[in-house]
Amino acid sequence: MREIINLIESAEQNSVYYHVTFASRVSKIMKDGLVCGKKRNWNNTFGGKLGSTKYIYLFTKPEDAGRWAFKMEYDFGKPTVILVIRSNIKVEPDTVMGVHSQSAVKTSESIPPSDIIKVTKLTQEMKQALVKQEPIDLIS
Repeated sequence: MREIINLIESAEQNSVYYHVTFASRVSKIMKDGLVCGKKRNWNNTFGGKLGSTKYIYLFTKPEDAGRWAFKMEYDFGKPTVILVIRSNIKVEPDTVMGVHSQSAVKTSESIPPSDIIKVTKLTQEMKQALVKQEPIDLIS
């Protein structure tokens, strides 16, 4: 009985995060997890890369992840997906991305494949909801 209670308490401590990536990377991520030190895609104003390879960048709100996925698809012309992650990793605010989203966070911890509970592609209905500033559900 105590084992079940510990399991429930542990699950309650885990938070849900959303990570946007290209669809072409999903099979490798599902094999190796999300690992710091991988490629960054965004150029900053001065021609360097935005962000740091020391972190994995996440969102705490599905709508912000959806908007970022929508932007990536538009900017790069490649399909994106949103990884739904349930984990007890330590996160801190992402002050660079925070300009675009209050729910942007980052972690220096790797995220194992077992913490990825779902891989979701934005549907046309989700994109329309985002344009209308309506909530989207990435977990169900």
